[in-house]
Amino acid sequence: MNMKFSKYFLLGTIILGTINVSNVSWSIKKVNAEELLVQNNVQTQSGVTIDKSNFDKYFTINGSANYDKQSGELILTPDSVWQAGSATSKTQIDITKNFSISMSVNLGTKPQSQSGGDGLAIGLYNDTPGKVGFGGNGFGIGGLNQAFGFKLDTVYNNAGNSDVAADPIEFEDLLHKDGAFAGFIKHESNTLTTIDGLSQEISAPDGNYRELTFSYDANTKNISVNYDGKFWSYNVGTTFSSDHISLIISAGTGNFNNQHSVIVHSLDATLDSEPVMVKYMDENQASIAPDKMLIDTLNAPYDVTSNEYKIPITGYVLDDTKLPNNATGTFTNSEQTVTYIYKVDQSTLDVKDSTIYTGDKWKPQDNFVSATDVDGNKVDFSQLTVDDSKVD
Repeated sequence: MNMKFSKYFLLGTIILGTINVSNVSWSIKKVNAEELLVQNNVQTQSGVTIDKSNFDKYFTINGSANYDKQSGELILTPDSVWQAGSATSKTQIDITKNFSISMSVNLGTKPQSQSGGDGLAIGLYNDTPGKVGFGGNGFGIGGLNQAFGFKLDTVYNNAGNSDVAADPIEFEDLLHKDGAFAGFIKHESNTLTTIDGLSQEISAPDGNYRELTFSYDANTKNISVNYDGKFWSYNVGTTFSSDHISLIISAGTGNFNNQHSVIVHSLDATLDSEPVMVKYMDENQASIAPDKMLIDTLNAPYDVTSNEYKIPITGYVLDDTKLPNNATGTFTNSEQTVTYIYKVDQSTLDVKDSTIYTGDKWKPQDNFVSATDVDGNKVDFSQLTVDDSKVD
């Protein structure tokens, strides 16, 4: 008589929980912007410097815009018709202090004669951060309250409308040749207008990046611009009725189009509100994960009580007895720190394999040897959760 039997190997899985984390760090760093500001005769003042490492933490990316944190390239519009993209500051700039922005600018590859357009601009306005104005030849600035900016215009518009005035007549010949011009723009009397007598011809789009600096002197209220070896200056005087203004970098296309992009090297400014930094420390006050940063307008609320901020960290567990009392609050003009304390995870689980044969009975505790909780205390098998779906 022949007898058959089967042999099975059983690996019991007892689930205590797993912890994984993957974070990307960012930083705010103070730098000496003297080399940049000397060009425009503006003295550096205390503030924050925004560069590619933290640009997307201080700016909201809108519309067709796309930001590459690795390269620092901000593509405002793709090379397609009727696109509008911008980056708007999340908080406002204090214009009782100097500020300056340095960037590389690429206006695209096609001049107007090849249907390239419309250009890009940097603007300031007295309104809630994040607002965006008219697209196309409004450059995202038209329609914004007390708006003032500097445009790099690659399409000459000889006919205006109620929203945007016609371009200066002295650049009309750009309709018939490959050219472009740059100058200051201002939104007043419900119309965006190019300020007379202050624009200059610039190189037509050719796919190359060119350097631009935009600086403000709080003492004189002068805004000065250096672009591709040329210089512009304008006194904004009483343009703004507030000492706190919002910033926008924007571009648009219409029937004519180009890819418009910038790389912001530094924005040195004093902000009306300072960040909230979320830190992750062990019981010895050593950092165990990269900080997180939040920024918003002055007096706006913040809340870092969600799992987005109570992050899992391998080898540690959050100490619920030491939660911060400032995990909710409002943004102020001083930097705030919220610290989450983590303790070493002492949880352990020791199990063994079982070999059973056809007809044998098995229960999960046959594989259990011992376990401890996060504080190292012994755990009885009855306190564990068994995942039967993972039994082989």
